[in-house]
Amino acid sequence: MATFGDLNSFIGIGRLTRDPELRYTPGGTGVCKFGIAINRTYRNQEGNNIEEVLFINVVTWGKQAENVSQFLKKGRRVAISGELRS
Repeated sequence: MATFGDLNSFIGIGRLTRDPELRYTPGGTGVCKFGIAINRTYRNQEGNNIEEVLFINVVTWGKQAENVSQFLKKGRRVAISGELRS
């Protein structure tokens, strides 16, 4: 029987919940933190529309962190891909 390794991969599209916050490590590496909200609407067994919102905190590093800080603002729609970490 074949076994498969674990996979940690995330792709999502949502809107920024706050403006990105850019800071720098003591070594000069950019770190940018922001949040996104991903909306999901579905119909339950009774036929009612249900709306859910998933809130995710995002951290980017280096040049990507600087670009995020420069070009993205609260409310902007964005696609995210990466790994989930706690």
